[in-house]
Amino acid sequence: MSLKTILKEKLLIVEGKDEENFFNEFINIMSLNDIQIHSLEGTGSFRAKLGAVVDTNGFDNVKVLGIERDADEDPQATFISICDALREYGLPVPTECISPVNASRKVSVMVIPTQSDKGMLEDICLKSIENDHSFKCTENYFNCLIKSGIDINPDLSKRKVQAFLCSKPELVSCLGLAAKKGYWPFDDRAFDNIRKFLEVFR
Repeated sequence: MSLKTILKEKLLIVEGKDEENFFNEFINIMSLNDIQIHSLEGTGSFRAKLGAVVDTNGFDNVKVLGIERDADEDPQATFISICDALREYGLPVPTECISPVNASRKVSVMVIPTQSDKGMLEDICLKSIENDHSFKCTENYFNCLIKSGIDINPDLSKRKVQAFLCSKPELVSCLGLAAKKGYWPFDDRAFDNIRKFLEVFR
């Protein structure tokens, strides 16, 4: 969905609708205020999408800008891509993830799970429930599939999240809605980097 107007001085750009729901809940848990979240609805044409945000009415008033993206298969390339886009539009460019640039506009970038690790938001959520009995059952299920010769490698982390959520009292279809139901233990150390990233909005 295109961004028609930026109404707040703090803007968080996230990868998709699932991330929007997740971060909205995390922000509420941290008692952060006055943050507008915008979903890019995918990272294809990221540079052009960032340019559209920069051209949006109200962007000139943004004092704090945060950008979140999944690392996927190449975390360093993802970080460089974000920085190149920031540079193209004359925005402050951080030298590393989570460390904000304190310029006239504070800018911080988070590559999930980290700037040096492959993966996605699902991987952090799965790490947070490693000791959950339901997740142990989930792991047993996937181990059984592997032993049976069933190919589950594509989107494995997403598949594990879906299977784990089947154990919950109220069935939800995705990670973001699970956050709203309180199914992720946001106080777990797995989320430390996300908490640190969001502190820039205080």
